[in-house]
Amino acid sequence: MKQNNKSNWLLWGLLIFLPPFGILYMWIAKKELSHKKKKTLSVIFAIWFLLCIVIGGSHENKNNLSVEHDNNITSDSNDEIVNKHSTSDTPTNSMSNYKSQENVNVSENVSFETDLEIITRSGHPTYYGSVASSHIIWDDVPKNKIIFGDTNDSFGDETILSMEAYKNSDLIRCINVHFSNFEEPPCLTIEDVLPIVSSYMPYDIIAQYYHYKGSELLVPDNDNHLKHEKYYILSYGLTEAGSESYYKGVHEYSGSIDVIITTDENDIVNNFYINFGTPRWMSSLTLNSYHKEIWERDLTDYIESLEK
Repeated sequence: MKQNNKSNWLLWGLLIFLPPFGILYMWIAKKELSHKKKKTLSVIFAIWFLLCIVIGGSHENKNNLSVEHDNNITSDSNDEIVNKHSTSDTPTNSMSNYKSQENVNVSENVSFETDLEIITRSGHPTYYGSVASSHIIWDDVPKNKIIFGDTNDSFGDETILSMEAYKNSDLIRCINVHFSNFEEPPCLTIEDVLPIVSSYMPYDIIAQYYHYKGSELLVPDNDNHLKHEKYYILSYGLTEAGSESYYKGVHEYSGSIDVIITTDENDIVNNFYINFGTPRWMSSLTLNSYHKEIWERDLTDYIESLEK
């Protein structure tokens, strides 16, 4: 476009200024021109005439070429656009349709688990279970929802299950399930939760090295207006043979296995813990305005229900 504009200006400049220049020359000479002047004037007009023809023809050719080139570009671009829509559109559409169909199939096949379904997945590890196996079961769960025994992840409001282990050990030595952190906290009673707790107990190890020590319920005193939680406790201790085996290095299972289930003032379960020992304050109930009540349960009673 810029070259065409320059040609236009040059052509019109020659057409406008050369003829008047010749006329001016004739006027100055008062038409009494010598042979030499006539010859000079003829050369000037000849040059003017030739330049007009050359530039005019060149300009026309350039315009024609430019138009043809622009038409070719437009045509090629249109062809390219058409080709893109005609050739690549087919696989794109088919791929898009495939992905759409794939997404539909995935959405139909994927099971959206609740938090309760996550913590009760088939084959989940138990207390004294394997840290490595816990990753196999729950590695697909969003970060911090499950805290593994070999990580330093921080407990948060989204944590539904946390585990602990000794450094460089594959044994899970603490399991905490936090129902109160579920996206939809379930209204589970103590009787609803006991089968879930039972699924986290290492019954094969208990049968070989432990014995049932008993159960109890800790309830806040009537004048305790600051605390409303109740604590259901079950304990399993090493037998003498189990303790001797531990000190001989036969196994790594040290100490008791204690289960603590916490409920709110409405007796709805908030969480449960499986670890070694109970909090210190529980040894000073009077000081903490709590008292014991009879509650008799043994988690080994739920073994049969796990086998079904």
